[in-house]
Amino acid sequence: MSESPGTEFGRYILLDRVGTGGMAEVFRAVTQSLGGFEKTLAIKRLFAHYSEDQNFVHMLLDEARIAALFHHAAIAQVYDVGVVGSNYYIAMEFVEGHSSYNVLKTVYSRKTHVPIALACHIAVEVCSALHHAHRFEDSQGRPLGIVHRDVSPQNVLISYDGDVKVVDFGIAKGLLRSTKTQSGVIKGKFYYMAPEQARGENVDHRADIFSAGILLYELLTTHPCYDQDDNAVLFEKVKNARIIPPRRFRPTLPVEIEEILAKALALNPDERYQTADEFAWDLCRFLKNARLHPTRLHLRKYMLRLFGEPPKSTVSPVKLPIKSSSAALIDTRASATQEVDAQDKATQIVVMEHGPEPELHPAANTGDFEMSGAPTQPPTAPTPPRRSKAFSFVLGMAIILAIANLVVLIASWV
Repeated sequence: MSESPGTEFGRYILLDRVGTGGMAEVFRAVTQSLGGFEKTLAIKRLFAHYSEDQNFVHMLLDEARIAALFHHAAIAQVYDVGVVGSNYYIAMEFVEGHSSYNVLKTVYSRKTHVPIALACHIAVEVCSALHHAHRFEDSQGRPLGIVHRDVSPQNVLISYDGDVKVVDFGIAKGLLRSTKTQSGVIKGKFYYMAPEQARGENVDHRADIFSAGILLYELLTTHPCYDQDDNAVLFEKVKNARIIPPRRFRPTLPVEIEEILAKALALNPDERYQTADEFAWDLCRFLKNARLHPTRLHLRKYMLRLFGEPPKSTVSPVKLPIKSSSAALIDTRASATQEVDAQDKATQIVVMEHGPEPELHPAANTGDFEMSGAPTQPPTAPTPPRRSKAFSFVLGMAIILAIANLVVLIASWV
């Protein structure tokens, strides 16, 4: 069902719908509490017909069990899962920005490339998030074997503040799941799958490393890594990792980057990076040797150049009466088992044009390594605070009295 702006939903107020996916719709919402405390978040609500299907409800709860574990800056935070009436929902962090898919689409439409330094920076953040998930253990120190299984540009968000967020652990593999994937059943977007995942084989964390490699490939080349043939031929290419050399689309890519991509995208999992951390460290070494130091600030400036200032909200939230909630207070995050359309991401803001976009000219002597939006001047050193007139007057009087006492003392000696 559709909602009008300001609709009360349990202890939340739904402001506007920002997307729909395979099994849910997503709203920008606020929650209010004592003392006027208010927080903006995203509410992902199962469609009514899925709320009546216990398989989907169990999938939602499985996701909650996994997502509740993570406390990482590059993983979107989750706050709550519950049910209002017959509507199951997840409350999660609202990321004001765009998916990497939208970034790629915008860059491609302008016939340019994502600066190499920023593409590597995004990949490092994604690898850091994945490593955090992959190494997670239970309270007894047993590895949980978590694998995202759906790493793709649609599931990597970039905020206007320059933050990178991995989302949608909904089909993640792990020991906490109560619903198990049957042997031979393929989950995820097959274009971004590791070969063994596309073949329906059992996968481990190295499948996510392969998918992260495809993400980096697309960020660097703004092109898909497989030829766009019919689905049957394309599926065979995915299963055999027959990837187009990245230099075909960006001839100026450094050899070091090409080698890093080749290792991340190896057909045999044993020949890939064995941890996401190793992948990230090789990227960091490349950046260091190239004397590149991309930061969150550079990414923030780049996002503003691509999309302009974030759109301002035009909806005034309705005051929510303070009352107890019947919602279950368990941390969670939401995801669909089907491929979600790129325009329907949970935390994605619709692209808004803000007049002509300035051209992204490469900086002198940097070429592909430009980090658009870098500060042009170092910050000015703070000036010391000036003394007040009262303080100066008191200090002056003290000095005069000290001199007068000294004169009197000398005169008494004479």
